Amino acid sequence: KDDAIAPKDIGTLVHQLLEHIPFDRHFEDKLKLRLDTLSSKVDSLLLETASMILKKFHESPLFSELSSARRVIKEFPFSLRLKHGTIRGNIDLIYQTSEGDVVVADYKTSDISADEISKEAEVYRTQILIYALATKSLMRTMPREAKLFFMNARLTQASSISVNEECLNNIQVKADSMLQQIAALDFLPQGDKLCAYCVTEHFCRRQSEIRESGIRVMEKQNGR
Repeated sequence: KDDAIAPKDIGTLVHQLLEHIPFDRHFEDKLKLRLDTLSSKVDSLLLETASMILKKFHESPLFSELSSARRVIKEFPFSLRLKHGTIRGNIDLIYQTSEGDVVVADYKTSDISADEISKEAEVYRTQILIYALATKSLMRTMPREAKLFFMNARLTQASSISVNEECLNNIQVKADSMLQQIAALDFLPQGDKLCAYCVTEHFCRRQSEIRESGIRVMEKQNGR
């Protein structure tokens, strides 16, 4: 069972393997070769879990779509300049389908069931749409859709969001508002699992502690 492994470690290893293994007919052989190379450096249970996840992925329709893609770009770095700041990051996957459409995708290794995917996808909706916005801005191409690839040892399934000008305009306004709040220190941590992946985690939590401390002092002064 993977409850002895940190979810972040699973995600990191799966992302690394997907970055370096081509989506072709040699996928399984190259996966085995990479896992063998890592066997002396990485925990065996972690390797076994990653192997199960990627074998499931290899058997899925998603892999078939990627193997027939005209073009695949992995770990695409971006810098998206908006009115109130700049968002930087790496997009897991951008690919052009066999029909010529551009798709933006992000891998998620959440340990969830098929019934939980819709709810989980909402957590990452803003993130994947910002990736779509960055893709349009930098590549001058409107993505057809943005996909979250949910992968674990039991399933490989995509959650898709259709992309158009309206939704990208909306996400740009939302992202700009978020940047403005961050610049003004007018934000609090969500307190959910995403905090563990955020580069401002410790700063954000510190601001929360300062604010809560200030509120307690004010309440004490007011005799509450």
